[in-house]
Amino acid sequence: MALASLMLAADAAESGTAGPALDLLVVLAGAGVVSLALGRLRLAAIPGYLIAGVLLNLVYTPEERNIEQVSHLAVVLLMFGIGLHLDLSHLKRSALTIIGAGVVSTLLSAVLITLLSLGFGQAWPTAIAIGMALSMSSTAVVLRIFLERREMSSVRGRVALGVLITQDLLVVAALAAIPVLASLAGAGSAGGQGPDLRSLASNGLVAVGGIGLFIFAGSTLLPRLLEFAAKVSKEVMLVLAAAVVLSSSMLTTWLKLSPELGAFLAGFLLAGTPFRFQLAGQIAPLRDLFMAVFFTAVGLKINLSDMAQVWWVVLLGGTLVALLKAASIGVSCWLLGTSSAVAIATGFALSQAGEFSLVMQSLAASRGLLNEHANAAVIGVVVVSLILTPGLMALGRRAADRFGTRIAPPPWVHSGGLCDAPDSEGDEEDAGALPEEGRFRVVVAGFGPAGRAVVDRLLAAKVHVTILELNADTVRTQRRLGRDAYYGDATNPEVLDSVGVAESNAFVITFPDDDATLRACRVARSMAPNICIAVRVSALSRALQAKQLGANHVTVEEVATADAMARDVIRDLRSLGIDDREPMTLMLDREPPPPT
Repeated sequence: MALASLMLAADAAESGTAGPALDLLVVLAGAGVVSLALGRLRLAAIPGYLIAGVLLNLVYTPEERNIEQVSHLAVVLLMFGIGLHLDLSHLKRSALTIIGAGVVSTLLSAVLITLLSLGFGQAWPTAIAIGMALSMSSTAVVLRIFLERREMSSVRGRVALGVLITQDLLVVAALAAIPVLASLAGAGSAGGQGPDLRSLASNGLVAVGGIGLFIFAGSTLLPRLLEFAAKVSKEVMLVLAAAVVLSSSMLTTWLKLSPELGAFLAGFLLAGTPFRFQLAGQIAPLRDLFMAVFFTAVGLKINLSDMAQVWWVVLLGGTLVALLKAASIGVSCWLLGTSSAVAIATGFALSQAGEFSLVMQSLAASRGLLNEHANAAVIGVVVVSLILTPGLMALGRRAADRFGTRIAPPPWVHSGGLCDAPDSEGDEEDAGALPEEGRFRVVVAGFGPAGRAVVDRLLAAKVHVTILELNADTVRTQRRLGRDAYYGDATNPEVLDSVGVAESNAFVITFPDDDATLRACRVARSMAPNICIAVRVSALSRALQAKQLGANHVTVEEVATADAMARDVIRDLRSLGIDDREPMTLMLDREPPPPT
């Protein structure tokens, strides 16, 4: 594929036209080189892509249509991934607090930023669009930093994830509201006539009916369709899922809604199937590639001459937006039951604008809600806030450590999991957060005879077990029995991360594939340095490799077979009256009888 792209780029260069392949090649190469250099300065990858786009814009101008197509696909994949990871059980504990904090803080941020935009002289439909856009935080940047710091299982990580999921749900409504705001503003209509309310109402009813029909049909047919595809191959399942995403995006576009909404609905429907983790792992590399193009393309949109005219708006507006969001999110979390330390850390962690701010900005600009200067200012605020996100999160952690114990909870908040739990590492609260059937959590990859034996003993010991298996029939059977079973490849880092290997006590690999076992062992150890890893291999040489890759316990099939055979032979010989005191090794060392 890379060779084909280079050949297309060479052909385009010879013909004197900058084709899509050449544009994509320059964007990817520039993003990779600049991000690699900035990585030496410990700058996160996504801010690095933004800076790469700004620098590329000084020396190269790709065809906007070529990059926009890939960027749009990146957002569709991102929305699909968010829907795919949307597990409402994450919000089951303290759900009212987390969802309430997400809704209240997002609406409060939107209102405050709208008022701020009005103060900068924007019309009220434009101000509302800007307020909604900048009230969204960056799921991609924040979760990546939390994962790198292994704080997803901490209280602050769970609260931040809950607020982000709530924002991701609200962004669906916000995207649908942009065309309505454009109609209310008369943007793009002849003579600035007001909107046809009857037409808006009828379109809304058609859209609701179409989405309802899609959800009903998808929830009924998709699990069976994916199960059938999984029996053929993992690749067929991925192709089928991609077709579902594109068809749902086309459906919502036909319903005069955004294609991002369709992608989110497709992911949300697939999230209810046992194939969700495998699909998330398969699309992750493609999503990351397209997201690199997306953020680099955002940097390419930054015209430094236009930005120079509104630099004071970017700096002042960006500072005020960060302060307003940090205060809104922190106060909302504190008022609804989190400890002050968690509230402070969460507020700073989510104080930036996000990737969906850029999506909404682009949609608002295409609908005529943002003029050239307002568009440049919004992009500048988003880019600056994303670049400063790692520093803001570090500042939030220090502020939480220093001031968190000095602020008492509100009088209406009583002791609870989000109020009294440890703040940073989350070790103690994690134990209390485990499922009811046990304080310990184990992931078992492979459910053949060995996997069944391991799972049965762990369940008998009241250990919570998550089963990872590539046989769709086995997964369906185990889920019917009430067990936590998922279809997934244990060598895929995204799959292991999705099933919670980093938060588990042990990872057991029982499938009879030595190469896959070693890969899974290496991935699991890199994700969870302290987890106990037990593996099964066929030969002693592979056992040494598994130990080097981080396995704590290794069962060698040839050694286990020898031990079992020796025990069986000893038992049979004892039944014939052999002296129990005679070592078996002496019998095995005797010379065999001469042949007859």
